[in-house]
Amino acid sequence: MKILDETASFIEKNDGFLLVSHISPDGDTMGSALALYAALKKLGKSAQLVCVDPVPQYLSFMHNSSEFRLPALAQPFNAVIFIDCADESRTGMPELFANRKPSLSIDHHRTNPMFADVNLVERRAATGELMYKVIRRIGAEIDRDMAECLFTAIATDSGNFAYAATEPDTFRISGDLLECGFDLPELNRRLFRTKRLSRVRVLGIVMSGMQIMCDGLFAMATLSNEQMDSVNASGVDCEGVIDMMRDVEGVETACLIRDDKDGELRVSMRSKHDFDVAKVMQMFDGGGHMRASGCVLKMKLEEAKSMLEEVVISEMKKQGIWTE
Repeated sequence: MKILDETASFIEKNDGFLLVSHISPDGDTMGSALALYAALKKLGKSAQLVCVDPVPQYLSFMHNSSEFRLPALAQPFNAVIFIDCADESRTGMPELFANRKPSLSIDHHRTNPMFADVNLVERRAATGELMYKVIRRIGAEIDRDMAECLFTAIATDSGNFAYAATEPDTFRISGDLLECGFDLPELNRRLFRTKRLSRVRVLGIVMSGMQIMCDGLFAMATLSNEQMDSVNASGVDCEGVIDMMRDVEGVETACLIRDDKDGELRVSMRSKHDFDVAKVMQMFDGGGHMRASGCVLKMKLEEAKSMLEEVVISEMKKQGIWTE
């Protein structure tokens, strides 16, 4: 695979890496970054981890997670590796593109515009699958802690091996990681069987206020800062709520719009079958996967709701998902 060779060559030729995880970090971006961080250290290379948002509490168990820094605290660096960043905006660090350093992108989103100098972008269940191949290719041994990070990346982004992008190779890689000896039942409990009370209460707010439209095919909800404050919740407590909306019987696509503390709106969309939500999110400079995408908007919550409702319904008609 030529691009894998180019990726390995980039890592071999450079040093002093800045490893960038995307805004509103999830298990894939952080697990993949932490595994690469450990691999680079094993090879005697210098690296630092950065993200504009803090490590979510449910991911803080991963080895070296405390090494993540805010961009303002980053030390000088010589090269950048973007990890699971579907486009430049997902980095939350526009300054990286004003003063460019040699760059590499490792990502699995089909909407990725190939914004780095070297782009290892391939449709996979998770970026963690690609990172596994990169680490193997550069010759770093995957130990127990690295395996746990990579398995976290793959399991979380594949919906615990349930989403359409999950393929036989996903299981082959995961099986190899499992042989490294981490505690699978404990990891599963941490990732999928433990929920903060504030997260459960956020779910209750969203589900009780959710609107069902288009003969039951479209579910839409908003979540304001005031609502989140009322249950002492933060952005991390919204993780997975959009999936619960989509999972309602009869719903084909779901859209959640929530306030963010920085004055922006975070929009998430999911679909079950044929509706291409990435196409909708690209209209607003977002992107992602066909069945899981998002964007960031700068407008009032109700204004965004009205606009997205109109656009989604129009696109559902164009894609033949719903007819009046």
